[in-house]
Amino acid sequence: MAIYRVRSLLPLSKCKSNFSTYFFRSFSVRRLSTSTTPPQSQQVGFIGLGNMGSRMANNLIKAGYEVTVHDLNRSAMKLFSERGILTKESPFEIAETSDVVITMLPSSANVRSLF
Repeated sequence: MAIYRVRSLLPLSKCKSNFSTYFFRSFSVRRLSTSTTPPQSQQVGFIGLGNMGSRMANNLIKAGYEVTVHDLNRSAMKLFSERGILTKESPFEIAETSDVVITMLPSSANVRSLF
């Protein structure tokens, strides 16, 4: 349904018809396609388990990635450790053991203090 809303917002009469057809066809296909191939064994470090971070880390875990987490809030890390997810005591430990590090922090000040 969102695709129809997008179409109504764009002035397609000014665009070439080939462009608009290609744009919407590719948009729809990408949006609906999913991968059934399990991810390669890639260690993902996740720093920041707040409202967004915890949900994003959970989605990575559900997708089959090996995730290690860290947060300043010990209770947030405890929820993950109770499920068997590795937790680390510092961001440095996350960086040492991960192929990819994702940060989901609440403010620019938090990002600057981390890096």
